[in-house]
Amino acid sequence: MPGYGHADPRKPGTIIAQLDAFIDATIADTGAVILMGNSLGACVSVRAASRGSGNICGVIAVDEPILASHLLMRISRRRADPFRVLDRRMPIPNVLYHRAIRRAFARLLYADPAQADPDVLARFTVQAHDRLHLRRLLGDARAIALETAAGYDSEHVMCPLLIIHGRKDRVIPVHASERLHESVPASTLIVLPNSGHCPQLDDASGLAGHVLQFIDRGEK
Repeated sequence: MPGYGHADPRKPGTIIAQLDAFIDATIADTGAVILMGNSLGACVSVRAASRGSGNICGVIAVDEPILASHLLMRISRRRADPFRVLDRRMPIPNVLYHRAIRRAFARLLYADPAQADPDVLARFTVQAHDRLHLRRLLGDARAIALETAAGYDSEHVMCPLLIIHGRKDRVIPVHASERLHESVPASTLIVLPNSGHCPQLDDASGLAGHVLQFIDRGEK
């Protein structure tokens, strides 16, 4: 999505509005789709479904983030910016900083940090290779938390919705997906017992099995 990985940078202004416009344009260009996203991707996918596009045949939301009400989310949505501490000069050697960032991502992405794939960690840590980039990353996360504080227009989600969440997610508790499930009665919730924030990393085959079953049900 714009602003992440190797995609084009975002324009100034609110983040969610740009991501919404991006996914709407993608759907218009592609035609009938099943949307699947992890974390922020799940949020954008559910939001797209709530806008009522007839081209969305289904949504698979993996570790939905914005309905969480745990301490991290409450702090992010406060008026004061909790990440301003990173604006101060901190004489931390680069070697120690990079080691700490890799360990942090291993714990945030995986249920078992010892099983973290070095290539995956490298792709994530490059987005926070110094304190300035880390500050921007956390600032984006806070901005998204503030922009999505109202939740979803769940009553407008008419397509099939499969909600999947890793029980061992250290970033977003399962209750976020449970709330989404409660707000869309026709949805299905599956909790993967041995997965963290990114089930596609912890249990790719298990996740794929649930996805294929969802697709098969839609084709019958």
